[in-house]
Amino acid sequence: RISLFVLLFLFACVTASTVTVKTPIAGDRWAIASQQHISWTCSSDIEQKPIEITLCKESDCSDDQPTNLLVKPNASTLHGEWTWLVKQVTPDQYYIRIKIDQTEQMSPQFEIYDNHVIQVTSPAADAQWDVLSDRLIKWTSPAAWGDKGVKLMLVPHDGQPVIPLWSTGSGNPGQYHWHVPPMRPAPYRVQVEINSFTGLSSHFVIIRSLNQTLRVTSPTASEKVHAHKPVLVEWERPLEQLDKTATVNISLCPVDPKTHQIQGKCKLIQRDHRDTFDAAHPTGNFTWTAEGEASYNMILVASSLGTWGYGPVFRLLGASVGWVVAVGIVCGLLIISIMALAVVCWPKMHDRWLRRQQLRGYDVVPTDADDGHPGTINDDLQDAYVGPIGQETSRSYPSDPL
Repeated sequence: RISLFVLLFLFACVTASTVTVKTPIAGDRWAIASQQHISWTCSSDIEQKPIEITLCKESDCSDDQPTNLLVKPNASTLHGEWTWLVKQVTPDQYYIRIKIDQTEQMSPQFEIYDNHVIQVTSPAADAQWDVLSDRLIKWTSPAAWGDKGVKLMLVPHDGQPVIPLWSTGSGNPGQYHWHVPPMRPAPYRVQVEINSFTGLSSHFVIIRSLNQTLRVTSPTASEKVHAHKPVLVEWERPLEQLDKTATVNISLCPVDPKTHQIQGKCKLIQRDHRDTFDAAHPTGNFTWTAEGEASYNMILVASSLGTWGYGPVFRLLGASVGWVVAVGIVCGLLIISIMALAVVCWPKMHDRWLRRQQLRGYDVVPTDADDGHPGTINDDLQDAYVGPIGQETSRSYPSDPL
């Protein structure tokens, strides 16, 4: 009995499922955004079992430890190798766990490091960018990424929520012209995201050297501005600037309807508008045709004399899609009704007209438009008229019996 038990135990040990991680090996250094090969071998009894590949921070990779599932349970073992585009994680020491069915194996410890695959070259460290100034954000990224989409974010230094600046579904121009909106003076960083990877600029400072002494009076807070309709934008200068000639830039800034804080990028709607004031006419104005979807906004006016100001929050009403659809349906039904009426009434009207012509002494002979032979009384292709009855003509046909 003891011998039989030992034999069964040895047989079970010999036939136990095994998994061996071949790469990564101890001491490997893998750069973020690089392509690396994860490879393994396993016993034949689990070759076709579901596989799971996990990036682990701890050597035991237990359920209560932070993990990153790289490959969800799959129907095959991927032939013992899987190519991984190293994701953006905190640079540190990691392990790879290969789990096939209920058998798993951990790799030796290796390092993931950041080689700054996306480099933000502008703004420079400690640069000072003034509100309402035009600035250039620049970055570089691997050429192999081609026209992957780009997202730009502004990251406050004090942990406040990031501010979206610009994004594109495709195309990577490597630079972006940014008109700095009126915002809180503070240190910031620009974050560039491409292909699920991010790069951060050095810290720079947004300053406010212009004086907010220009007053925007129109549109008012209670005014409803309709898309595709003209609206008057008005502003007032400080008294000491009334006799000076200047130009102004006028922008539309989207705002949060609850907090009235500017969100995103202000859109320039008029550049270098000539602005001449005197004591008799202290108000500048510009007629603007609103465009865009329904939203809450404010008008920003910045003068070349170093002053600026923005007006109250107003509501922009977009074009009503419901009314457009309703008008289109009504017009379509009207056209269909007219066509149906023509189809029903035309034969009767045509016959009546033919009878009237015959009563006037004309021989009306319907003919076919293609071959010239007599057709039917309701032929709508072509009618041939032969002169007064009894008078010879070059084309004589038997009279229609009608």
